[in-house]
Amino acid sequence: MQNKTTNKALGVWVIFILAVIAIASMIISKLLLSVGPRVNHGSQGKSSSNVRSILQAIWIYSSNHNDVFPSEDQFPEALLELGYIDDDQLVSPVEIDDPISYIYVPGPSGFNAKRILIYEDPTHWNDFVIVGFADAHVEKLDHATFNRMLAEQMQD
Repeated sequence: MQNKTTNKALGVWVIFILAVIAIASMIISKLLLSVGPRVNHGSQGKSSSNVRSILQAIWIYSSNHNDVFPSEDQFPEALLELGYIDDDQLVSPVEIDDPISYIYVPGPSGFNAKRILIYEDPTHWNDFVIVGFADAHVEKLDHATFNRMLAEQMQD
């Protein structure tokens, strides 16, 4: 009789422990789901910050070089050599085995709010592209809008 009681008590404890593990698993999965988007937002913020830093470096370069943006051949080496940016600002936080993080679009200098000056590799984000404009503002554009704007700019 005592053996049956011991087995019942052991069975209750096993069920109790399994219930605790199940509840803990659900709590952990909910926490991971809520933290995931925050990590993604952090990467977006870092990418936007990198684009903004590169834009500022281009503008500083321009102000010290007769209001001319660096040529395609000079980018990014001239900005690095002059100390306007650091190497780590040229690497996207979501870069995975791809040497291209940010693409420079050389062209005429000027304060044009519609002219794309630099953008992050469009393959890095599914829903948008982080774009830096010649007036030094940064936006997230959906892929269709970005492709249309870049195509129009390249035609000019």
